[in-house]
Amino acid sequence: MSLSLTRVLGSLALLAMAATGAPAAPAAPAWSKAVGGVRGRLVATSTTDPAGKPQLAIALELENMTDVDAPVPIRWSDDLGAMLKFRVEDATGTPLPDSAVGGSYASGPPYTLLLPHASMLRKTVSTGVFEYVGPGRTLIRPLTFQAWDLPATHGPLFLRATMTPVPPANGHPDPKAWAGPLDLPPVPLP
Repeated sequence: MSLSLTRVLGSLALLAMAATGAPAAPAAPAWSKAVGGVRGRLVATSTTDPAGKPQLAIALELENMTDVDAPVPIRWSDDLGAMLKFRVEDATGTPLPDSAVGGSYASGPPYTLLLPHASMLRKTVSTGVFEYVGPGRTLIRPLTFQAWDLPATHGPLFLRATMTPVPPANGHPDPKAWAGPLDLPPVPLP
């Protein structure tokens, strides 16, 4: 289905919901500014864990915005912590202090991901950002080695990230590879 037909059908669906009084879909998260023809955003989805506790899934979306009919090569790692640096901020933009956490994670070597022209990639970052570690203690932990204690009382909190491609293993950058970084807009934490 072409992009313009998809937009037309989406618009018709929204008009139908408005005419019937059905609730409109929530607003899509904001995109970052494009850097080197690529823009990105975090997408947060509220859910519950098997015990019925609130949970949050986070996905990363990247879009090739270039006007060249060619893919954008991005140095990629299956260890997303090598590319994504998260931070948790309050409503004033003040970051919460990091929490020291342990863990173990193994992944293969970095590789080059080709983001096709006029396309979007969606990668699940975490299916469960909240880690319930004991009575009265909850961590915000989107990746294995990135965590923050959720304050018992707090105002609005936001999860932000910066995405930077991993360097090549040989130390010689590919001049055609996307260099980043992307400052991804914040998403509110429930």
